[in-house]
Amino acid sequence: MRASTLLGAQVRCDGRSIGQVMDVRLREDDGGALLIAGLVVGRRPRASFFGSYRFDGVRPSIIARLLRWRERGSRLIPWCDVVSVDDDVVTVRPGAD
Repeated sequence: MRASTLLGAQVRCDGRSIGQVMDVRLREDDGGALLIAGLVVGRRPRASFFGSYRFDGVRPSIIARLLRWRERGSRLIPWCDVVSVDDDVVTVRPGAD
């Protein structure tokens, strides 16, 4: 599965939408292969993140506050909680949200 196929997919739990996939988190296994570790899910469009959560450098506090406000409500769903991936819909186990 290509991680890019997950971006923008609706995420559903117990039959209701909990947001859309905004990013995919990866991890490296012992052999060096990349595996999906989890999905960043939120209600805002993907572009709202602008990669800001990956930036560890110093930025002006007003920018940091603005980005935290825009990213509120997003969460990481571990890949082990994903039940199925079908036609732009990712279903997660009950209680994963």
